Amino acid sequence: MKQRLSSLLVGVSAAIRARWKAASAVPSAAVTASRLVLVTVLAFACFDPAPVPAVAQSRATGSDFDLAAQNGISFDANTGVYRATGEVQLVVGDWVVLADGIEASLRENELSVSGHGQTGPDLSKITASGGVFVRNPQVTARCETLTLDPDRETVNLTGPGVVLQLEGSRLVTDGVLRFDARAGRFSLDGAFILQWDGLRLSAEAASGALDETRLALLEARGGAALEGTGWRAAAQTVRFDQAAAQVRLNGAAVVQQGDLMLSGTGLVYDLDTGSLMLDGGAGGRISGTLSGQP
Repeated sequence: MKQRLSSLLVGVSAAIRARWKAASAVPSAAVTASRLVLVTVLAFACFDPAPVPAVAQSRATGSDFDLAAQNGISFDANTGVYRATGEVQLVVGDWVVLADGIEASLRENELSVSGHGQTGPDLSKITASGGVFVRNPQVTARCETLTLDPDRETVNLTGPGVVLQLEGSRLVTDGVLRFDARAGRFSLDGAFILQWDGLRLSAEAASGALDETRLALLEARGGAALEGTGWRAAAQTVRFDQAAAQVRLNGAAVVQQGDLMLSGTGLVYDLDTGSLMLDGGAGGRISGTLSGQP
């Protein structure tokens, strides 16, 4: 800074001397005006201009994403990370994410991780928090925090209050839900409740698969239970199979309706008819239709 000022002052001083010599043949009023101009130039040359404050942008776009935020978006050029706050909206590929805050990292190169040489989304990792809503062509979900990999099309949803909405069914958990959109599969770590057609299926953990936008298969374990209007069945594990139109409960199965309680090694609930078959082991099987079915 000192060296810069010194150079400026030397240059200005030389200009002043030259102007004073030339001013000897100029009328007095012109000389005075010339002096004022030179003094003004000297004064401004001694100071750096005031820095212009940075203004946060409210929108950022790429070849395959559009990010907008009410409170603004900052970008860290060293890490390649966008940080957005305040009613944030992000569209990346087939995904739509709404949240209170979002951090989105740029990809290191323009090749998709699929290895086929195709250009993928500009963003490699997205984290969202606070009132998160996410949607793609298969599912709609709400959660507290989200991690999305748009290249691999995988998303992790964490609670409390994770809600996965499918066509014809609804799944609620306070645990962690991991969804692979390419494979159409998901896993659940934590207690959950699955609701459909007036029925409730619950357990401590599960994995499953989708058929387009509908639940096709669910295998659950740990305190598995199936409940309808006025009755409840419980077992060690449960398997929901939409193609077979059955829910199978295996291992120390118990079904209760009012004062009636039956037990066996397993049971099968028919989704179409509402009938139930209880396997009594050596004692044979009991079948019937539970009342209060939708």
